[in-house]
Amino acid sequence: AGVRVNSFITQLTGITNDSVDLSVDLLKDGLFPLLGKLFPDSVKISMKVLERGFRVSGGGAVVFESVPVKKSLPAMASLPRERLIKRIRGTVTTSKVSTTFLNSMVSKAREVFNDYIPDVWLYSVQVKNSPDHFFGISLHTDTHLVAEHCFDLLTELGKVPSPESVAETACLRLLDQIDNASNLVSTSFQPILLTLMALSNGRSEGPSIGRVSEQTVVTLRLLRDFFGVEFHFKETFEDDSRPHLVTPLCKGIGLIKRTTEEL
Repeated sequence: AGVRVNSFITQLTGITNDSVDLSVDLLKDGLFPLLGKLFPDSVKISMKVLERGFRVSGGGAVVFESVPVKKSLPAMASLPRERLIKRIRGTVTTSKVSTTFLNSMVSKAREVFNDYIPDVWLYSVQVKNSPDHFFGISLHTDTHLVAEHCFDLLTELGKVPSPESVAETACLRLLDQIDNASNLVSTSFQPILLTLMALSNGRSEGPSIGRVSEQTVVTLRLLRDFFGVEFHFKETFEDDSRPHLVTPLCKGIGLIKRTTEEL
């Protein structure tokens, strides 16, 4: 860990990609840029992947850097409700499998997406220093929608899927997000954004969200029980070709950062 001027830097170790939690790719390529736009003057976060680690051995390492919030998080900034998706990017990662898996997953993803959009670019990462078997793909759009799918021996018991089926599942999940989520907030990011709204200072009107997940419902209950913050949802009317969207509104508690001297 270290401290740079007006910045906090630390190295984290463990698992970077698995079939249980969001990968580091979705965080650095999807969540962190979105938070930077929702809190442009307060939230500045970046992550650099040094080594990738998988179940069960771990061994991954990332450098996490952030600028601490000076006092309290301000109200969330409003963003344009409707944005066209112009680019799809992704990372294909393999470990202890044939090198043909990379090409197979890239080819399958392009085959699926080229029916919708020409600007598709996937980065290939072949990990050589890990003893664990793994292959997977993480995808994101330029509007911060994300999806991924992977195979690892610990959580996916039974027959090993083909690399094409893993890539196709990830692509279909991203298309599902495009169809059922809003243009900015992926389903996986809903609980995080609502929590930041509850902790911010003042009244926040968050970006519109689409299909609400079970985790989001549980998060809303926890925020009400722990902080007394209740959310209201305003319907966002679109034409019949778009999913039903709602806009979350709340008055945050204005959680204050205290210095050592103040304590």
